[in-house]
Formats: sequence, structure tokens, C-alpha cells
Amino acid sequence: MKTYNLILCEGRHKVDKYHKLDGAVFPNKIDDPDNIVSIRNLADKKLRQLLINKNEQYVINIYNTGLTICLIELLKLCKKYDNIKVNILHWSKTKKDYVKQGVI
Repeated sequence: MKTYNLILCEGRHKVDKYHKLDGAVFPNKIDDPDNIVSIRNLADKKLRQLLINKNEQYVINIYNTGLTICLIELLKLCKKYDNIKVNILHWSKTKKDYVKQGVI
């Protein structure tokens, strides 16, 4: 089983140096946040880069740094794969750390 720890949108919020990261799903700047097709294509491209072996199981931990539209498109794509488990990590103000929520 291969695990990836990814920031949803790079540069929007700082992720503590103690969290091991494997990059970001989306680049630092989304040119047009209203262009859902473009966002979907970016997410699809990233998933195809990561999921190179259809026979392997994957866990993708997504640090939710926003944008909501990006998170929704990514989750819609992940749902199409039967070999992915997705966790979303949300910032907790009370714990001052990210809290994991299993999604898919």
C-alpha cells in the first residue's frame, strides 16, 4: 500500500514542518477558480501521476488548505477509483493541528 500526503492547494495555508508532505494537488495559484473543467483536468493529471499501478492500493491524505471547489472535484475523481482510500485533514483551532476525516 502506497500513501501520499498532499496539500490540496499549495501556498494557501502553512502546513507544519512536522507533517511529511509529497507535494500538492493544485499549484500555488488557480488561474480561474470558476473554471471547473480546468480544475478537474488538473486534479485528474495529478491522480494519473500518482496512481501508476492499478493493482496497488493507495491512501491519499489531503491537507485541506482550500479551495472548496478544488476539494470537490478531486473527491469526485477519486470516487471513480476502487483502489484509493481518501482522508481529508482539516485544521483544528482547538488542537492546533490537523484532524483526519475518512471520506472514501
